[in-house]
Amino acid sequence: MSHTSFIDSAAFSTLRSAAERIFSSLIERLGVQTVYVTQCTPKDMTILSTYSPGVPIFTNGYQRTYDASYCRLIHNSDNHFLSTMNLSEHHQAKHLDITKELLPKGFLGVTLRETDGSQFGTLSAIDQEEKHFTDEDISFMQTMADVLSYLIELDRTKYNMNFLNVPIIPITSGVAALTIQGIVDEERTDKIIQNVLHYSSEYKTSYFIVDLSGLMLLDETFPTDIFNLFRALQVMGVHPILTGLRPDVAKQQVQNEELLNLNIPIKSDLEAALKHIGLTLSTSH
Repeated sequence: MSHTSFIDSAAFSTLRSAAERIFSSLIERLGVQTVYVTQCTPKDMTILSTYSPGVPIFTNGYQRTYDASYCRLIHNSDNHFLSTMNLSEHHQAKHLDITKELLPKGFLGVTLRETDGSQFGTLSAIDQEEKHFTDEDISFMQTMADVLSYLIELDRTKYNMNFLNVPIIPITSGVAALTIQGIVDEERTDKIIQNVLHYSSEYKTSYFIVDLSGLMLLDETFPTDIFNLFRALQVMGVHPILTGLRPDVAKQQVQNEELLNLNIPIKSDLEAALKHIGLTLSTSH
C-alpha cells in the first residue's frame, strides 16, 4: 500500500491533488523509497507532501530549521541540486542531525522555484539503500520540479485572490444566478455555499440557477462537494437549477451516479432555466 500525506494547508490544494501522480512517476523512474516536497523559509523547512510505496522515511508536517536541513545544501550547491549514493558519507550531509537520526543513504534533491524564479523549497527523493542517479535522472527530476512550479503558482493565485469571488447575479424578484468559473475545491465550495445561502436568505430567493459552463475539472474529476450546495438550497426551500454542463464534461461524467441522480432540473443554459421557471429573456432596444 502506498502512503501519501499532506500538511493540512488550504493554500496548496492543487499541489496536493496532483502531487501523487508526479511522485508515482518519480518513484517508478528512480526506484526510491520516498519522494517529497518541502517549503523553505530562511528559518525553517517544512515537508508539504510525501509519497512512498511502503513505509515513508518522512511524514507530513516534518520540520527542521533551514540550516539543519538538506534544503540548504541543495540551494547552496553550484547547480542547485544534490545527488549522492550515501548521505552518511557526503562531506556535508553526514554532519547533519537529520542524517544521524534517520540514517538515509541514496538522495537526489533539486531546487523547487516559483514561476518568477524565487526559491520555494525542494523536490527530493530519498532511500535507505545506496542509489546511483544518472544525469538523465537529475534532468527528469528538474523537469518534474518545473511542473510543480506551475501548480504552486496556480495555488498562490487561488489563495491570494480567494480564486475569484462569488458573483451572484440577481435576475428578478426571487430568482438569482451564479456562474462558477475555474477549479472548485473544498475551500472554495464552502465559500460559495456560505455566500449563496446568505444571499438566498436575505433576498428571499425561490429559484437559484447555478451555471457550470466555466467549470474546470482537475484530472477529469467532477467536484462532488458542489452537490452540498444543491442540498443546502433545498433544505432552505430554494429550488436549485443546474445549467451549463459542457459536452466534454457530460461525456466524462456519464458514469457519475451522484450527478445522474440529482433531483433537480438540469438545463442547457440560462435561457432554458428561466423558461422552466416561467420567465423569458428580453432585450431592450
